[in-house]
Amino acid sequence: MKKILFLALCGALMAGCAKKAVEQTPYEKFAQLTEQVEENYKNAASKEEEEHIVNIYVDESLKMIVDNPESSDAYKITKELLYLLDIDQKEQVFNMLTNMDSLEAYGLDRKYEAFFKEKNTCVGKEYTDFETTMPDGKKISVSDLLKDNEYVLIDFWASWCRPCCEFMPELKSLYEDEKGKLEILGVSLDNDRDKWLGAIEKMELNWKHGSDLKGWQDDNAELYGVNAIPCIVLIRASDGMIVARNEHNIAKLKAIISL
Repeated sequence: MKKILFLALCGALMAGCAKKAVEQTPYEKFAQLTEQVEENYKNAASKEEEEHIVNIYVDESLKMIVDNPESSDAYKITKELLYLLDIDQKEQVFNMLTNMDSLEAYGLDRKYEAFFKEKNTCVGKEYTDFETTMPDGKKISVSDLLKDNEYVLIDFWASWCRPCCEFMPELKSLYEDEKGKLEILGVSLDNDRDKWLGAIEKMELNWKHGSDLKGWQDDNAELYGVNAIPCIVLIRASDGMIVARNEHNIAKLKAIISL
């Protein structure tokens, strides 16, 4: 999913910030770096190379934030980069960017709050239970599913989310291969019931589904600090521990489930 998020970021930056011949601000350097990395990314020969390129990009961009923590550019770069950061990197950034007025001015105040919720529901933490409404109107909870399965994977998604839909064939493969051990609970951030149910039918998603049809105001997504989708959370039933989050490599998920 980093691939799609990264390409979307590149497009947005290039549309709004061109290179300048004069001495560049940190944000202009960030935009130029994005342009250079985008070209390298397009020419990558493998997924491993793509991942390596994005990791270097994140490291170099983080350094720009670290070197300029008091500048408005640090907040601007963070706003663009946040979706590519893991929980430790987010903590590093938010430990430096402490001006609440600037966080609010650059639209980072809610993401700052979401970070703490994500931190409480990251790998190594015990899961937080919730319930959602199934298509038939009945309620279903995470704890209900953990009673009958070795693992439960929560998939926060939406019918309008292209990366979510592109990930579904791989998720279906995982579900088929791990039948008897794994149950999936799709939690949709849709607000249109027909589009939600239509997407489930069209993509033939034969696992459990729920939505309160509140879009980004979904209480369960907020509970887990979800600020980008698809977002997956894998829970082990034996001890209720979260063993993976935002891991979209199916082979790695299979390896975890096989332990």
